[in-house]
Amino acid sequence: MELLQNLTHGVETGSWQGMGTLLLGLGPEDRATAMSWYRKTGAALARRLLRDEATWYVPDYEETRTVLAVALASTPTIAAQEARLAQLPRGEHSGAADELLVRLLEVRGAEWCAELCETTSHARAGDAWLTDPTRFTGITQQLVVRLDIPTPQGPRFPEGWVQRAANLAWTTKQGGSGTLRDVWVATPRLVDTLVAAIDGGALGRLEGLDGENWSVTAEVRLLVDAEHEARARLLDAAFLSLTRNEARGHQRVLVLVLEALDLEPAELRDRIAHVSSVLPTVHGAVTAWFTPRLLAADLAPEDLLDVGLTLLARKEKAQKNALLKHVTALEPGTPAERDTVVQLLETAADSPDTAFAERARKALGRLGETVAEQAPVTVAVEWRRTGADGGTRASSSTRADDGVTWAGVAPVRTALPGREPFVPVEASAAGLAALEAATEGRPQITLESAWLDAAVRFAASDLDGLRAALRELPHPHSSHPETFHVLYRWAQGTRPMLEFVRTDDGWIDASGDFPSRDFGPYTAFWVRLATETVARLGTSTALLSTPARRDGTLDLADLVAAVRAAGEHGYAPCDLQLALLRLSPTDPAELTALDGLTLAPADLPPATGSAEGRRGLLRHTSQPAPLPDGVESIRRWVSAGGVPARPCTLRDDKAVAPAVSFPFLLPGTEPLADVAAHETQLVGVPVYRGNSITSQMGVIPWWPDVVITHVSRRSSLWAEPQERPQFAETAGPLGVVAHWLLQGLFTENVEHRRLSAAAEISELASQGRLDAGLLRDAALALLAHDRLPLARAAVAWEHVILTGGLSTVWPAMVAVVESAGSAPRLPAGLAELLRTMQAYAAAAEPHLPLPAGVRELAARKGSAKAVVEARVLVAAADTARADGGPQADTP
Repeated sequence: MELLQNLTHGVETGSWQGMGTLLLGLGPEDRATAMSWYRKTGAALARRLLRDEATWYVPDYEETRTVLAVALASTPTIAAQEARLAQLPRGEHSGAADELLVRLLEVRGAEWCAELCETTSHARAGDAWLTDPTRFTGITQQLVVRLDIPTPQGPRFPEGWVQRAANLAWTTKQGGSGTLRDVWVATPRLVDTLVAAIDGGALGRLEGLDGENWSVTAEVRLLVDAEHEARARLLDAAFLSLTRNEARGHQRVLVLVLEALDLEPAELRDRIAHVSSVLPTVHGAVTAWFTPRLLAADLAPEDLLDVGLTLLARKEKAQKNALLKHVTALEPGTPAERDTVVQLLETAADSPDTAFAERARKALGRLGETVAEQAPVTVAVEWRRTGADGGTRASSSTRADDGVTWAGVAPVRTALPGREPFVPVEASAAGLAALEAATEGRPQITLESAWLDAAVRFAASDLDGLRAALRELPHPHSSHPETFHVLYRWAQGTRPMLEFVRTDDGWIDASGDFPSRDFGPYTAFWVRLATETVARLGTSTALLSTPARRDGTLDLADLVAAVRAAGEHGYAPCDLQLALLRLSPTDPAELTALDGLTLAPADLPPATGSAEGRRGLLRHTSQPAPLPDGVESIRRWVSAGGVPARPCTLRDDKAVAPAVSFPFLLPGTEPLADVAAHETQLVGVPVYRGNSITSQMGVIPWWPDVVITHVSRRSSLWAEPQERPQFAETAGPLGVVAHWLLQGLFTENVEHRRLSAAAEISELASQGRLDAGLLRDAALALLAHDRLPLARAAVAWEHVILTGGLSTVWPAMVAVVESAGSAPRLPAGLAELLRTMQAYAAAAEPHLPLPAGVRELAARKGSAKAVVEARVLVAAADTARADGGPQADTP
């Protein structure tokens, strides 16, 4: 009994050192007792403490769980699941903990440890910020030496080995000492480990290591010289890895390994079938390494044809140029060789790269082959008017002479027709479970309100059932809406009424429940609304603020219906205030719909554990002001103009929102004053912590420029489409900042992000919410700041054109070409942009003629690629001008 008490106490206090000493001294009988306790109680207790809000981030509890698992788990598989060796965080006492774990594992024996290490090496990587396999690698390497177990073949082991080398390299750059040789000398069975790293695609973290002491190529050469059998194993592993299309960094380091192996031409010829099969999919760095070696390997005509056609189909220019230079220098002596050369040159002559195609045609001419002149490509696309009235809107921006200060003029805000309605979930346990699952994936502007709406309707019919359903849900984490946190605490019988006090950075909870957490004003408002709603559960049937559409808005008719439904239940201040903030711009003449209605304030009971009642959110030194009649508040709000316009500006590449004032704020909604009361710099230093995209858009959906820009610059995840709402799902006018941000997403180096931005622009253009002038100015600003890679932007712009947005993006394209073409040195990617525009010049020229700057570029002497492509573009535009008749008005 004392043993079990000591074990339980050790787990509850996180005493991993004492626990380890106790476990090492157990005899066979006590060990059996301890293993039985672990199976029945200990493992579950350790897991619960790791999930507990008070202890989950304490490293000692992580170490304690791992010590228990490796010492007492009945099988290696269970130990791997519970110990999670590949995810152990590194801390101050990691070295001592690792030595203790090795000693505990030695007791289990070689066969048991080998199975544990192999199983762990194949474990799921888990969350990136939690995964650190370096400790697992170090523990395993000690076991390899002490117990002579095999090197694990799963990816986690080599990932940790490579990470240790990268960590040492970083430490060396910071003034420490160490070399790549130090890592390799300390690695038992180095060839096995390196082969495992190649097989597991784990070499990427070695990318960028430089200096004579950190050369991967030099170290591999020394390894091959010392262990001659290593070359064949590394070569086979490298070629096999190329078939898996691993990450770019891994492939780049793999090239360094191949460089060290010094492949002979005969070896390449022997493996040509393998090389030909991987060339279409490998990273450009691999094709750059292979191309000169393949061209120098004297390939058979059929093999050269396979390689050449693959290179011509890829996008890398240097490899294509090397191939063309090689082919044009060949002197084919057999019919097969001539056929190969002619086929490759004819394929090159069909390239959209005008200058490249011209070189191929000239080479064909020298061979006596005739080739037709390449006809300009045209694509049938429509020049559509994108304005809400069917016509082209004039630019709503001005730009100062210095080119860096922009001022936005807010367009008229109108409710968009056809917006998708807000669909409430079922008021049941299944509906709440669906809302909890909706936390993952693309954020929803209405998610916070969906929780409150479902809870109110569920409670109206079955208050106890709501409490039971909430208790069955997983414990909320930081990604869950604030409303779920409050509802869950209420269901658990915990005091849900937080007490916020003002600080310089925002609002903090002074109740002691979340002493280390701070809140921005939006988050504080949501917690206040949720707390207010909890106090009314079972006494009301619906909320005034439940949106009518997915963009979080509602119209006056929706609000009037909600007022009638509220009846004798009255209103709560945060609920009514949110309804007013979501209300669409309304003509005061429509207020006659409220005639004869009144709405008294609700009598809010104190929430559990709080005697402050309606004042529970904020600490007041005096009695709060009385609440007015709700219907009169609606009249007053609409008559004063509703949510004020807040057009953002850009200053020195920073987005700024001016200070504005709401018509009024109801008592108890004080945090909202911080949202608008002062000028806010949105890009650069974050203004408020603890605010999510859903929190902000859900409170004031009419300020998309303010919200999306603020949130976008707080997290790199904004670039990922699944991490943010679609712009097309927002309400309100998109001003200069939104256009600037949309255009800036074209600069992302990941293709799916650029195409996602292009799809959003296409959708917004079809809604009539985009301004071609603002997109043009944004593109020019990004170009001036050297933040508009032209080749990437060309691909994204073409996507917009092909989905019906020619008139939206063409002004930006021609303006960028004119500006870039006048630069002393033509920027990279200009030729690709000009080439992309050629197919659409016929559709665009009658509406927006090419400016003089583009024609001046085409008139330059020489054969620079951009100049050649500009000539083709001008020729296509002139043909369209001659055939298109009178030119239309330009946007």
